[in-house]
Amino acid sequence: MRTDNILILFAVLVCLAWKQRLPRSIAAVLAAFAIGIVLGINHWAGNYGWIVLFRFSFISGRYPAQIPHVLTIREYVYALVYGAVGVADRVAVWILLGLLAWRRRQDPLLIVVSFAVLAHFLLYPSPEDRYLVWAYVITGIVLIRSFDEQHRQTGVAALTHDDSVRLL
Repeated sequence: MRTDNILILFAVLVCLAWKQRLPRSIAAVLAAFAIGIVLGINHWAGNYGWIVLFRFSFISGRYPAQIPHVLTIREYVYALVYGAVGVADRVAVWILLGLLAWRRRQDPLLIVVSFAVLAHFLLYPSPEDRYLVWAYVITGIVLIRSFDEQHRQTGVAALTHDDSVRLL
């Protein structure tokens, strides 16, 4: 379990509270509980912190213990641009599928996914799309569900093999 998945949890809690499916007080308690869990995991695992992890992953460094605990705006922007250029071609088709799904059915789940992916990329601008597989899967599911709902709304049913033979 990656601790950066807390971003997905926050997006889902905000969506549930916004749609009044979960009381805001409960959402706040769950968010605080999740923060406590992540802080506990990071503490007991000996995490060096976000800046050291960022520098080690995106700038340079041999050993995290030898990396300075400073990050300049220039270093951050460089890593962000480099990551965006590297991942753009990989996510382009999924962005288009997400836009198609949104146009067909404005599912709030797409907003949740978008905010979680954007927050994750701003914190960890990795050009590797392996961190986004979950978002690809959800986008595909929402797109498929949008086609299913159109059939229900228009009354169009899938023909069975027997039905198509009778039509001929």
